[in-house]
Amino acid sequence: TCALRSKQWYQRRVRGSELNLSSTSLKLKPKSAEPFIHCRWLLTKNCAAITEHDINSQLSMCDVAAKAYAHNYYAWTYRLWLLNNFPRFISLNDELECTRKWLETHISQFSAMNYRFQLLRLIVENPPGEDVPKNYDVRKERCRVFTSEVSLVSELVMFYQETESLWCYLRMLVMFCDHQNIDYVKYCKKKFSGLEKLDNRFALRFKETIIASNIF
Repeated sequence: TCALRSKQWYQRRVRGSELNLSSTSLKLKPKSAEPFIHCRWLLTKNCAAITEHDINSQLSMCDVAAKAYAHNYYAWTYRLWLLNNFPRFISLNDELECTRKWLETHISQFSAMNYRFQLLRLIVENPPGEDVPKNYDVRKERCRVFTSEVSLVSELVMFYQETESLWCYLRMLVMFCDHQNIDYVKYCKKKFSGLEKLDNRFALRFKETIIASNIF
């Protein structure tokens, strides 16, 4: 038993040292795939021994890398991997609030927007067990969550009309709503009335995407 405990503590120290090494290397070269690949290998290899502290440290590492280098695809992809593989250690509501603030201040980072899109889907499809009301309806919740997101992004588009990433994200949301038969027109028509007057190349492309919805 003592030998087993000693081995476990040794493995924990090694894992912590390796994770810290990856975090340090990202501070020097934030847009580098190798540290994220190494961390992913470490967490996969020691999956049963991973703690909430480990995952929080990894999320912080993603924050640092994303802030240090704009459009950091590797940081957001790794964060999504963490979310999908260690959901028990990650608060979806905290992530939702965090990414909302990020979206409002980093309007050209589509990798972050894609992460938020996947996060919204997880929140709808996997609500916290103990807080789910008996009358919880996935379809209604999906409608509420995504129409709210369409509304938020529509407002941002009006402020940043030449930002292609926002237009792409809005188009992705609208196409998802169409696919899921979510009546976003009912809730967002007033928001879209301002978009109707825009005539830049992004607005025209967006209108072509949603013309079948008869919004304009």
